[in-house]
Amino acid sequence: MIRLLIAATLVALHCSNASADASPTGRWAGDYKTDEGIDREAEFVVTENGATWTGRPKGSAGRQNPCFNRAFAVLIEGGPDGALSLWVKASQALPLCKDLRLQLTRVSPTRLEGRFKSGAPVWLDKR
Repeated sequence: MIRLLIAATLVALHCSNASADASPTGRWAGDYKTDEGIDREAEFVVTENGATWTGRPKGSAGRQNPCFNRAFAVLIEGGPDGALSLWVKASQALPLCKDLRLQLTRVSPTRLEGRFKSGAPVWLDKR
């Protein structure tokens, strides 16, 4: 009986640690492609108070775009398989900016990969 209790406790501790490890808290940076196939950079910051997404152009194209270099609020929902569903609420901050929806999966402790709703790829590394 004591062995069963110890085993159950160890399993519970392992599961709670695995959930904590799955949390995306921290600063993530990486690359993505727009629907038109243009390369962009992104910074995804997750704290206990919320999350933000900042898109940046690569090169000079889009530097004057007011939707770049601005941290937009992100709503994060967790999926049953550990995937994260993100809704970048850009239009709430600036009506001319479009919202982004994407799915991310943690492929390693320091790497998130996924796709936008359009199918364009995104990958982020923890900084």
